[in-house]
Amino acid sequence: MVFGSDTKPPAHPAPTSLDAVRPLDLRAAVRYTNEGRLWNEFVARYNYLDYKGLVGAPMCYAVHDRADRRVTLPGFSTTAPKPVPATASSDGRRNCGKGTCPSWSTTRGS
Repeated sequence: MVFGSDTKPPAHPAPTSLDAVRPLDLRAAVRYTNEGRLWNEFVARYNYLDYKGLVGAPMCYAVHDRADRRVTLPGFSTTAPKPVPATASSDGRRNCGKGTCPSWSTTRGS
């Protein structure tokens, strides 16, 4: 991916208090708009998890301060992560992934 100059780190210093940025303006970063393009570019450039895209319907935003500078670019996904499957252990109890769940049983009525 070729990054534009718009996604370079800002030259202005980071704010030291909320009063320095209030009121905040939350804008939807809609796909194929300038905000949407910048959201994708920022996340692709700076995400340490090697960004591949959000799962499900993405909800992407750009938060601007009172001087109209981008403060953050949050993104949310409408799809929940896949749960860890529970498996039965040798004593008939279910394993919750990390530990045994003593209150769960694989047989009903016991």
